[in-house]
Parts: sequence; structure tokens; C-alpha cells
Amino acid sequence: KDGTVEDLSSYCGRLLRISMNNPAKRAVVTACARGGGLAANADASGAMPLGCEALKATLEFKCSWVFEEKPLPVHTMCMHLGARGELVGSTYFGDVECTAHKIVHQRDFKPTGELADNETISFSPAAVGAQVHYLCFIVNSPASLMQLSTMQVLLVNKTDGGSHLACFKPRPAHGHNAIVVGVLYRKKGSTSDWSFKFVGDGHQVADPGPCTSLAPGLQALCTKL
Repeated sequence: KDGTVEDLSSYCGRLLRISMNNPAKRAVVTACARGGGLAANADASGAMPLGCEALKATLEFKCSWVFEEKPLPVHTMCMHLGARGELVGSTYFGDVECTAHKIVHQRDFKPTGELADNETISFSPAAVGAQVHYLCFIVNSPASLMQLSTMQVLLVNKTDGGSHLACFKPRPAHGHNAIVVGVLYRKKGSTSDWSFKFVGDGHQVADPGPCTSLAPGLQALCTKL
């Protein structure tokens, strides 16, 4: 602000001291530590427990983006996995509503000249059913996601008017056309204790849209949570 130069370690230390009694600034520190992700109350492992109100609410996983040059298809999808990480369902543009797990995919076909909510996956943790233990959220495209200049993902509580539970700005790597953004999961041994964890792993998939080729890797990932 006053033109003085401060090294990164001093800056982060000062931010941390300021943040202890200021929730808004504490969120900024969390965002810095997450490397592009922000969760309102993430724990030391990076997982964000959902409160009782959010568990019963309608939540939305929202993805928005801006093209670097020319438009390309971008898809948001959700894989539903069981207790052992097995695939039990999915929701994406080719199967926009899973009635068994009450998960709905919606797309806004308006031109994307600026950052706006373009695809949404809507669900309620309390309504997905006992079979589902993990919800894996994936952004993918037939082409490299490097062609996007900006991408943003939000986890939103629609019921309380749209408060942001978490925010993430994935950074696509060269050649990757899919990013596993995060996982919403039941804590082991619980029927109602859910947490959300950012992942951010990039992949090259041959089946953009359903992305079933990612299922084995997601199974291995989820069973470690």
C-alpha cells in the first residue's frame, strides 16, 4: 500500500496473525494455502465439514469459464460412488437427472463472453440415498482445458439464498482435458456426516462427458479419504 517491499514469508506470517480474529481474512489465508481453492471452514487435511443446515439444503456445484480464443465444449459431471468406491451412478449432459439419487444437471447455453454460471449440478446430501458415499465432481472437454483463460467452480447453498461454501479455480495442465475438482463424501462409519475436499487432479480422458475411464482412479482416491 505504501510502496514498501515485504518478503513472502513475512507477508504470510502477518496475514496469519491478522486472520486469527477475523473470519473474512482467515478465509483469504485458506485460499492462499489451498493454491486457488477457498473453503469457509476447511480442517488441517483440507476437508470442509458440512454443517447440519447444509446437509438438509439444496446444494449446487457451479462451473463457469471464459474462453481464451474460440469456444469449445466444456462439461461438468458428477460420479456417484458407493461405500467401496464402486460406480453406482453418474449425472452429466447425456443423463441429466438421476432420479434414484436426486441429482440434476443443468446447462446455460448463453454465449460465454464473461465469467458466469454455465453449468450446475444440483443435489441435497440428505436425499442422495444410503447407497451413495462419494460424489466426485469433474470438469472436462473433448479438447485441452488449456484453451480456457479462466475457470471457476463454486459449491453453493441454494436454500439459504446462494451462500458460497467453497470456491476453487482449477489450473489446467498442458494436454489435460479433465479435472477432478473435488469430492463430497460421507465420513466412514457415519450416515449423515459429510465433508467436501478439493482435489484438482488433471487427466487425459478418451470419453469426455461420462468420463467412466476415471472410475478406477476415483475409487482408489475415495477409499483413502
